[in-house]
Amino acid sequence: MTPVSLFPNPIAHRRDPAPSHEAAEAISASGARGRQAGRVLALVEAWPGSTAGELARIANDDPPLDRVQVARRLSDLKAAGRVRIGEARPCDVAGRRASTWWPA
Repeated sequence: MTPVSLFPNPIAHRRDPAPSHEAAEAISASGARGRQAGRVLALVEAWPGSTAGELARIANDDPPLDRVQVARRLSDLKAAGRVRIGEARPCDVAGRRASTWWPA
């Protein structure tokens, strides 16, 4: 899986506590953020129109990605112009309306 390295958006907000900024730096510096984004981008390309929950269900390989991790990387990918949000529809996992995700 090819890591994605285009991250114009910060993942810790200015007013977040110091541990949040430390964790944001660690996930970015370790390369985990890029690897996760690469996996999520590949999932969106393979299953366009899926929700974050559905993509997380698909990403149950080693290591698995949970819905929150998938949602965070989708946000990164959207900011980088790699994916876009589509129409909301009932999610097969959550059972409520959720945004769909598409390659940009």
